[in-house]
Amino acid sequence: MTMGEEMLRLGGVAVIAVSIALVLKNQRPELALQVSVVTGIVLLAAAIAIAGEVKQRAEEFMQNYSVDGAGIAAVVKITGIAYTAQFSADICRDAGESAVASRIELAGRRCLWYFQPWRRYAVL
Repeated sequence: MTMGEEMLRLGGVAVIAVSIALVLKNQRPELALQVSVVTGIVLLAAAIAIAGEVKQRAEEFMQNYSVDGAGIAAVVKITGIAYTAQFSADICRDAGESAVASRIELAGRRCLWYFQPWRRYAVL
């Protein structure tokens, strides 16, 4: 399955789940939240599976073109931190906890600061 086909499949799952959650929201709001969280977990698991293929292609690229892996590793870590923080914040927001979501986003930004090249010279 190509990446485009995989994204269409995941998009279809997301649209169906959101439709179900919207129908349930008026009648059983707690069940709608559970549908949303489970869908998020399923989509995250699919994204992790896709990440394995991306990693393999990145390794092939680094071998073919003699690219240093340190920079690519930093980009992968930054992307992982950003997605994890956003996913967690979105779940909190869906549960009505926007204050907690804001704190998660702040913590994610602080973690990203660690990877900035100028952090060695900054005075905090």
